[in-house]
Amino acid sequence: MHNQSKGQFTRSLFNLNVAALLIGCSAFAQAKAPQTYTYSNQFAGNNQWVQYGSFPVHGGSTLKAVMSPIASDPDSDPDLYVQWGAEPAYNSFVCRPSTEFVDEVCELTVPVGVTEAFVGVKGWAFNSDFDLTVTHQAPDTDYWAGDVGNTEWARHAPYSVTPGRVFKVVMTPNDNGYPDSDADLYVQFGSDPWFGNHSCWASTQSEERVCEIVVPEGETQAYVAVLGYGFHASYEVKVTYQ
Repeated sequence: MHNQSKGQFTRSLFNLNVAALLIGCSAFAQAKAPQTYTYSNQFAGNNQWVQYGSFPVHGGSTLKAVMSPIASDPDSDPDLYVQWGAEPAYNSFVCRPSTEFVDEVCELTVPVGVTEAFVGVKGWAFNSDFDLTVTHQAPDTDYWAGDVGNTEWARHAPYSVTPGRVFKVVMTPNDNGYPDSDADLYVQFGSDPWFGNHSCWASTQSEERVCEIVVPEGETQAYVAVLGYGFHASYEVKVTYQ
């Protein structure tokens, strides 16, 4: 029977803890809390615009604006407007509910490539008092890393996704000093990706491979895979989804 000394046991325990820490760092998911902006007791005069923003947003995330009229004047009826990339105007908006004397709500999915949202309220009659709340729900993010050999597939468990939202994967390969080593990124909905079965295949010679796709109707799961080439390649992956 082998007797392990106290020092050997301590070193073994330390090594196990380090290994567990490294494994834990290889995959990290983060759910982001919504960002909420509140504007109370606001005022817009007759035909006056009050503009808010810009609000930082991400493609595939959700933006919600709620404008609640304050009935200090029975003729008061402010209107809510939302626009991407610039302040809204009477003929330039992506949402304008235009209801009378009740809460007006714009709840939108941010398009791919949009990074700023603007909200405006236009007053009618002599006095338009209102409260405004703008909420941005950023997508969840997941980070993981690994190694692949030549023609080896590294697959990841499916992500729960929502049709109409954006699913984005950024993979950064590292050849580890072997110039002929590389890795390609694959994404598929509903099943594991393969050579002839993928919704996105990113195989460029740039530092990053990017798949950014709107989730098709009826799909609820997205699968990600990395395919290695050459002797040995490591990679880092960032997944953004909602």
